[in-house]
Amino acid sequence: MRWISRILSVFLFGIIWAASSWSAPPSIATQGLSVPYHCISFGLLGFFLRNALAPRYEARWQVSLLLLFLVLLGGTDEIHQSYVPGRDSSLEDWAVDSIASFFGVMGPFILSSMPMFRRQRLVHAKRDA
Repeated sequence: MRWISRILSVFLFGIIWAASSWSAPPSIATQGLSVPYHCISFGLLGFFLRNALAPRYEARWQVSLLLLFLVLLGGTDEIHQSYVPGRDSSLEDWAVDSIASFFGVMGPFILSSMPMFRRQRLVHAKRDA
């Protein structure tokens, strides 16, 4: 399963880089879809990278380094966009990228610690035994 996450991470990173290289992107910003696209792309990238590189949450330093990498990646994406004709960079997009990355990396852990999801896991574990 980790190799699928690695492939999807590289593929998604390529899509993000290619989309930020368009000098005249589709009218995403005028339709108000810029924030959802940033959330989806960086959230999925965080999720897949976490599965590919740090599958267990006991390695907190790995998760912290992954989050730092994703925040820096969002920043370099915005800097890259500032050099593309017809594009601009914004701190708002960087903040959205960082927040989406956090929830992509930590989302499964947060959900699994909620009682309603934990109980279902225990029920399935007892049923499978």
